[in-house]
Amino acid sequence: MNNLLIPQLKKLVSIDTSIRALMQQMEKRANEIEETKKALVGASDQIDNLHQAKEAAKKTVNIEELESQSLRDQEISIRESLNNIKSTKEYELKNKELILVSDKRLLLDDVIIKVWHDLEGTEKKLAQDLPGYIEKHKTLVAEKIEREQSLSSLTEQLDELEKERIEASKVVPEKWLTKYTRMRLLVDDPIIPLSSTHCSACFYSIPRQEISNLKRDALIICRNCYRFIYRADEEKPTATIKENQITAELK
Repeated sequence: MNNLLIPQLKKLVSIDTSIRALMQQMEKRANEIEETKKALVGASDQIDNLHQAKEAAKKTVNIEELESQSLRDQEISIRESLNNIKSTKEYELKNKELILVSDKRLLLDDVIIKVWHDLEGTEKKLAQDLPGYIEKHKTLVAEKIEREQSLSSLTEQLDELEKERIEASKVVPEKWLTKYTRMRLLVDDPIIPLSSTHCSACFYSIPRQEISNLKRDALIICRNCYRFIYRADEEKPTATIKENQITAELK
């Protein structure tokens, strides 16, 4: 079991390092997706605002023109009634009413010129800006799909690593697995080789008795940083199936 303990723990370290890196990538990708969603909402709002500005300008033009037409109809009606009035006083009163209506219509004509100008401005802005916003929206949609696919791929990779970790954990004694689980939450490199007579991580001087124990046990624990220490000269490299296949092909 001692011969398997070191490579299996190192395998766990490698798997956990990969899992941590994947989770960081997944968090980054998820944040990018949220940013893209917000940007999409912004692009959609910009497109909507352009259309709404045009519709609002058209509505204003229609309202003012209807009011102008109503005043014109009043003018026509008053002029026609003047032809049938015989009383001078009544004629003067009706004529004053005509003047007021005419003045009001003339002022409204100036307003209509302005609202037509505003409408033309919004139509011009719509023609200039809309294609850019639509293209931006399409680009953001494509980015969102790409990032979601990337996140899905990372999730699948994480699932595979989690399964691999479960299998790797099965061959590690419960005692060492519990110690390793605690240590890996604190440091990235919980298992390290002995450096002469020192811990290669914190450089704590390992007592001779502890070094002697390494000849009998696969691992000792550093009394300073609590990492697992093994003798590098006793580590036997193990090739994976894939590595063996590559070696065979090279031969």
